[in-house]
Amino acid sequence: MRANRELRQLLSGAARRFKEIHLSVRQAIDLTLYKRVLQHLDENPSAGSTLSSPMFRESSINLSWNVWLVRPHRRKIEYFRPPGRLIEIAGGDEERYWQVFPERGLYHATEVSEPLIRDEETAPWPCFRTWLPPAVSELLDPEFIWEEPEGYRDAPAIAPVGSSLILGRPAIAASLEITDWATRGIGWSETLFPAETYELTVDRETGILLSVISIYRSQPVSSCIIDSLAFGDSPGPEFFKVDKWINGGLSAE
Repeated sequence: MRANRELRQLLSGAARRFKEIHLSVRQAIDLTLYKRVLQHLDENPSAGSTLSSPMFRESSINLSWNVWLVRPHRRKIEYFRPPGRLIEIAGGDEERYWQVFPERGLYHATEVSEPLIRDEETAPWPCFRTWLPPAVSELLDPEFIWEEPEGYRDAPAIAPVGSSLILGRPAIAASLEITDWATRGIGWSETLFPAETYELTVDRETGILLSVISIYRSQPVSSCIIDSLAFGDSPGPEFFKVDKWINGGLSAE
């Protein structure tokens, strides 16, 4: 594949093109197929260690998240597993970060004690990388694709293959090629799993990834897809405080 420099630049700069965002994301992983892929990578030491993971006791993983983000520090994340079952709400702002566990009737809040980064332009990476679910963070900051993880040999190559309208927004359909899975660390990404081909959909305006699908022998090993997306029009500061999300029946952990 001949890499497209302009498309790579669009993705690499995605995190600099938005400040406020609300999105819903779902992820599906076919663990039966993923196990088969890893068994074909027996020359990769990290494949063998991954195969011993207890996650393979299940046949699939299905997750979803609702995320509100006002950068650099305000966030609220709803975790669903499986989709439809709310297991956790997490959030924070400049003063506190917190977790609510609705099924357990508990919450936990911690005062911010370390100095906060005020200007993300001076930070090595976006602050949201620290506390967003890794799969969601990768969609919002695709620059990770061209970092050099353990076992790196060759840079992934990306090229456009078409265009479409996704969620009412102009999008670019793209193909990604990763050729060094024989050595690349298996756990390098939470959205790009070892596979043969990769189908990506890119928001043309911002460069964030609207969808990522890892395909092996014409079947999806994993998919991570944004189902709803809105920029700006963020909630007020109280939305990101734990007091708004705890009821009388919840106890401090």
